[in-house]
Amino acid sequence: GNEGILYNSVVEIFARIQQDRDHEYECSLQFVQIYNEIIQDLLTNSKSPVVQLRDDPENDGAVYLPGCTTVPVGSAGEC
Repeated sequence: GNEGILYNSVVEIFARIQQDRDHEYECSLQFVQIYNEIIQDLLTNSKSPVVQLRDDPENDGAVYLPGCTTVPVGSAGEC
C-alpha cells in the first residue's frame, strides 16, 4: 500500500521480531523532527520540545537524545 516508509519499516521490524523465537525484545518509540539542525521531540507536551543529540561513550559511540519522550510499544499498531 501507500502507508509510507516509516509505517512499512515498523511493520517489518515487528514481523521479524515475531519470527525470532530465540530472543525477547523490548521496543520503544521516540518521534522527532529535525529541521534547520534543530531536533524537536514530537511526543512531548512540554513548551520546550527541543532536545540535544549526545554521544554515549559507554555504548561504543552510539548517540542518544536525553530528555526525549520514550513510549514503550508492543506492536506496529501502537506506533
